[in-house]
Amino acid sequence: MIKNDRLYRKHIDTMMVVGLGYCFMGGWTFCRLLLLCTMNFAYIRQVIYEVADEEFLQQPYAFQFMAGLSIIMIMLMAVIDAGIRFFIGFSARANAMCKKRNAYIFWLFVVIFLDFIAIFVSMSQLNGTITNELVDFIGSFLMNIMVLVISVDLLVSCLYVRRYRKLEAKGLLTKDN
Repeated sequence: MIKNDRLYRKHIDTMMVVGLGYCFMGGWTFCRLLLLCTMNFAYIRQVIYEVADEEFLQQPYAFQFMAGLSIIMIMLMAVIDAGIRFFIGFSARANAMCKKRNAYIFWLFVVIFLDFIAIFVSMSQLNGTITNELVDFIGSFLMNIMVLVISVDLLVSCLYVRRYRKLEAKGLLTKDN
């Protein structure tokens, strides 16, 4: 097999850039959900009234309990999502700098799977009416598609670099002519 340094360097650069982008994506997701909890409390209130039983909401402090629980769950999911994205991003960058880290590839597969689910769920919620929600839907749908493409690109680069290094360690690669 002939050693292709240019393609290898391209994948290394992809891992560095996309890894940093993954870290920013984790920070953005956390900030976005934090803003959802603080600036758009009317939406959380609406969801609580749609989901909760009316008899339950008549009890003292029931709404406050549900609102607090909702905010805690949203922020917990934001912290978990940001943590996984930071782990993937920093691990991909470290792997690009020849440090042995491979556990992030599993989490990258998990994120890709969840991105597929998010895309299908958002497509199933489309009802065809033109409202402000349609604009929000298009924005989030395009964002989900972009994150999926970036995740697959990072996965391809990680697997290529991993395979390349294994072949190089076995001595199966030769210098270019």
